[in-house]
Amino acid sequence: MTRGPWLLFLVLAVLLAAAGDEPAAAAGEAEWLALVPGATRLGPFEGEPPAAPAYRDDELLGYVFSTREVVNSTGFSGKPLDVLVGLDLEGRITGAVVREQHEPILVIGVRPEDIDAFVARYVGRRIDEPITVARGGGGDSRIDAISGATVSSLVINNAILTAARAVAASRGLLGAGRIDLATYEPRTFAELLEDGSLVRRRWTVGEVEALLKPRGGALFPPG
Repeated sequence: MTRGPWLLFLVLAVLLAAAGDEPAAAAGEAEWLALVPGATRLGPFEGEPPAAPAYRDDELLGYVFSTREVVNSTGFSGKPLDVLVGLDLEGRITGAVVREQHEPILVIGVRPEDIDAFVARYVGRRIDEPITVARGGGGDSRIDAISGATVSSLVINNAILTAARAVAASRGLLGAGRIDLATYEPRTFAELLEDGSLVRRRWTVGEVEALLKPRGGALFPPG
């Protein structure tokens, strides 16, 4: 292929990507409500990070938010990426819609319905559990990437999960005792002992026998 057609292809990709979707601010209330099934009204977008509560009458069902507003998400191209997301009170994603993206590969080489199908796979997933994206994925913790756009799929995955975990943590949805996947930091064995994450204790044979005996157990078989 000569340089001329290649340049035309690249210019077309950039122009189509720039046309993109409207920013999240242009989303109407109906579009937001659709992200949380059963919701009939929204509260104001507020807090840090910003999110709006979604209600069925006066019952709080969850929250809706924009990944762009929460984590300033950008695509592989370095341009804005925005996914509108719904989250219930159990930390499950209830809806996701790509509202703005400027990825040339997604504009030229991928059908809009394929992008919609990809983000729809997040519905019902818990954000306090690992979710990975891979070609030919699928299952409890793996989501199949968009065919021909694995890197862009990974970027969308990161935007959804990072923003969702930030909103959930700020609203107390993750609860105590769950693994914090958002603020995890590596620690040494000594540091884990120091902060109480790990506990060291020594037991004598006699102490173990004393604990087992009332329960009919024994450290060593008789005889």
